[in-house]
Amino acid sequence: MNPATPHTSEYHGAFEVEQARSLRRRFMQYCVVVIALILAWRLGAALMTYGLSGMGGAVASAGANADQVVRWSAAFIRAALYGWALWVSARRAIKREDLLRLAFGLILASGFVALAANVAQLMVASDGAPLIRGTSAVTLGISGAIAVLIVHLLACVFLPFRPSEAVRVAVPLVAANVLITAAFGFRTPLVTVLTILLIATVAFPGIAVCWWRFSRFREQYAVRQIRGRYSELRRELVDARRLHEALFPPQVTDGPLRLGYVYEPMRQIGGDYLFARFEPDARRPKRFHLLIIDVTGHGIAAALTVNRLYGEIERLFAENPETGPGEVLAALNRYVHLTLSRHSIYATALCVRIDTERDLLEYASGGHPPAYVATADGRIERLDSTSFVLGACPPSEFDPGVRTCDFMEGDTLIAYTDGAMEARNREGRMFGLAGLEQALATCTIRGGHVHGFCRSVLEAVDSHRAGQADDDTLIVEVRRAVHVRPQTLPVSALEATVARAR
Repeated sequence: MNPATPHTSEYHGAFEVEQARSLRRRFMQYCVVVIALILAWRLGAALMTYGLSGMGGAVASAGANADQVVRWSAAFIRAALYGWALWVSARRAIKREDLLRLAFGLILASGFVALAANVAQLMVASDGAPLIRGTSAVTLGISGAIAVLIVHLLACVFLPFRPSEAVRVAVPLVAANVLITAAFGFRTPLVTVLTILLIATVAFPGIAVCWWRFSRFREQYAVRQIRGRYSELRRELVDARRLHEALFPPQVTDGPLRLGYVYEPMRQIGGDYLFARFEPDARRPKRFHLLIIDVTGHGIAAALTVNRLYGEIERLFAENPETGPGEVLAALNRYVHLTLSRHSIYATALCVRIDTERDLLEYASGGHPPAYVATADGRIERLDSTSFVLGACPPSEFDPGVRTCDFMEGDTLIAYTDGAMEARNREGRMFGLAGLEQALATCTIRGGHVHGFCRSVLEAVDSHRAGQADDDTLIVEVRRAVHVRPQTLPVSALEATVARAR
């Protein structure tokens, strides 16, 4: 079977049903056509015989009349058999196994009647001489081979047999013809053996037809099934992507902290995830938690892993809304190591907590690509990874390595997954950290507006990339707005602050 063909019990069951429908329809067509051919052949032969005898002016001999009786009797019996099979198959739906047995019995009966008619014709024509005449074996064998060829080939042309089924129905007919030829040709063994070898090849055309048509039918059916399943899968993936992206937080375009991001999975859904939440504390300015995760792999498997991690993250913050980046990273490493690493699934993560009251950014990074802080005065500070990839080492050996840096008004945090950094051009060169830093610097020089860093980096990545993306791409930007106090700032200072923030 073609490697692209689905090997499932559901597929094979549907394939069998489709074959049964095709077999019944074509079996009825086969019976009608064979009946018409039998009658047309006999009428044509009778008219030709009558015309020849009329032109010769001779009266038909008794042997010729007997020969006609044999021919018409055989034709009538065969037509009656096909008519009965047509009536049975048209009356009600029949299982494929029962219809196959009916078809096999019909073909064998028709073939045996044809072989018996050949023997009777030869006996009538020579008044018993075939029993002692060696040349009769050749005549009988070839005429029987022609009859078997026609019966078998017609069945194989019309009926959707499998190659094995075509062989199974041909063997008894060929064997019967061989036995008849051997019985009449025992006095001339060499000629008889050559005739038998010729007889053995008459089933090959029908078997070849069945093999070709069955292969074609199977391929066409597989293509239809795959096309239908592909359409279903696309619809399911659209729904899955909508549910997957519903896990992501809404973008924030107003307030002291503004969140923006762009997400482009390599396929319909991917293995990148973004979590963002403010601490529910009304006594002081809210602290903001940000978590970026990149799961190994792509597509559905990675998305399913993200769903598992989403539940664990929700549990962590539900139990302790003020949990810090180090505790979050250590808990996620423990979860991945105990549950996912056995399946060779790992993840990188960047955990951030921004405290606007203290102008502080705390972070812990488990094997994640470096993040950046673009300050209000135009500097770019790099936040490197602080620990191992999640799941790579046991909890007892894992140190999240929490670090801190200033995060003042007008500063912006830019983080991303490795899909942005690993984009390749036509020469195979990756975009890399140098390309990211250049894009960030260009955006800073231009004085990018809210969420401008995301767009700037994405445009730079897309212009560098050649062809399809090799990984999921997530770019996140957290910008701290400038809090203007007009009662304490002179006009010139206020203008300078706003201009610097832009």
